Amino acid sequence: GAIVYSPLRSHAPMSRDYAPPGCKVYIGGLDRNTTKADVEHFFRDFGKISSIWVARNPPGFGFVTFEDPYDAKDACKELDRADLNGNRVTVEVSHGRGRGGGGGRGGGGGFGRGYGSRSRSRSRDRRDRRRRDRSYDRDRRRSDDRGRRRDDDDYDRRRRRRDDDEEDRDRDRRRRRDDDEDEKSRDVDDRKDDDRDDRDREEDKRDREYRDDRDDDKPDDREDRDDREEPRDDRE
Repeated sequence: GAIVYSPLRSHAPMSRDYAPPGCKVYIGGLDRNTTKADVEHFFRDFGKISSIWVARNPPGFGFVTFEDPYDAKDACKELDRADLNGNRVTVEVSHGRGRGGGGGRGGGGGFGRGYGSRSRSRSRDRRDRRRRDRSYDRDRRRSDDRGRRRDDDDYDRRRRRRDDDEEDRDRDRRRRRDDDEDEKSRDVDDRKDDDRDDRDREEDKRDREYRDDRDDDKPDDREDRDDREEPRDDRE
């Protein structure tokens, strides 16, 4: 038969996840790397917090329990659609009994309602969260892909620019090296020409000296012949 919950159940000990009505705040659309410390810092200006829980499997949402319901209401009013770690988050009062006992974001969770109604409400909330999380993951992947493509394009442009600069430097180095080799070759040719000119001048100088010496020797030879001929004439 149908399960009937007795009002005496309300006198059972409260779980550690129990929160007074209006004190628990749902926060959705979290980045998967968001920590409890991030959430605590996000809500720090709105009152004393008694507990924080951040989902990990699946990630993307969490609950913050204030000690005063008016603080929770003010936080929802001021922080809904605010930015946390680069994500625009949803902040609203949770009407459930906590993660240990039904409810969560949205309405429902009271003891007077039937088990099936609470279960359907929780299922809808979980489906909504999963859809939001999947949508967020898709958007995040698309954003990451676009960012990677932009980074790849920027890297390709920088690499092409570096390659072009390196080619220009190589051309400059080759041109300077060729110019240096040409200058060295010209210097060598100039030295060879200077050496050749020096040798030619030396040879010309030796030739002139030789001719001058030979010319100086010719008159003496004639006088010697004359001297030799004179005694012969005397004997005659």
